[in-house]
Amino acid sequence: MADDEIRDAIINGIRTLLLSEPECREGMAQWNSDAATIKRLMMLERGAVGVPHELWHYLDDVDIRVKDRDYAKAQIEHVEDLIRQWTSRNE
Repeated sequence: MADDEIRDAIINGIRTLLLSEPECREGMAQWNSDAATIKRLMMLERGAVGVPHELWHYLDDVDIRVKDRDYAKAQIEHVEDLIRQWTSRNE
């Protein structure tokens, strides 16, 4: 898989996860499974893709977001900004 394909797959995967944020613990299992797929793509990163470090935190913090809606809102907004910046850098 080429670097641009990896980046695009990660971005699309993160966008999908952002749209499927769980509201309760019961929704976390499927979300975590979907997040694991994105993590595997991120592990393919060889430096040229430039995956923002904060995306790893986003993928790992779903339990915190479910417990703390203020944290969730702040982190989601930050990730949305990161994705916009990341895509604009590579256009």
